[in-house]
Amino acid sequence: MLGTLFLGDDDTTNESERTEPSVDAKSCDPVKLDTLGELLGVDDPAGDPLDPTAEEHWILPLSAPFIAALAKIDATQRPDIAKQWAATEEWQADGGTAASLDRMLGEIAKLAKQAVSEDKPIFLWLSL
Repeated sequence: MLGTLFLGDDDTTNESERTEPSVDAKSCDPVKLDTLGELLGVDDPAGDPLDPTAEEHWILPLSAPFIAALAKIDATQRPDIAKQWAATEEWQADGGTAASLDRMLGEIAKLAKQAVSEDKPIFLWLSL
């Protein structure tokens, strides 16, 4: 499964071109975001797909509390959070490492900071 987190707007649809700032989040799916949400103390980090009838790709909005929590992650906290996230059953099954998740988490936190400062949502785009 391929995944990308991207900064969106209210007109985000399944057909929109990806010109917004984004983070390549391969193998990152709603279940893995749920585990990250648990580590950050946030329930329901991702919403329902914008088009639940789609069969090959989906766009899910991230919740505002989850985006705010991601934006608060700093460089001193990130390695520990990444280590805990890498230790989850979901990332163990996909071979996620603390080092690779630390890098991805840094990019996600930067995107979340931008989303908060610009008052924009973040979406997860998934494709089989």
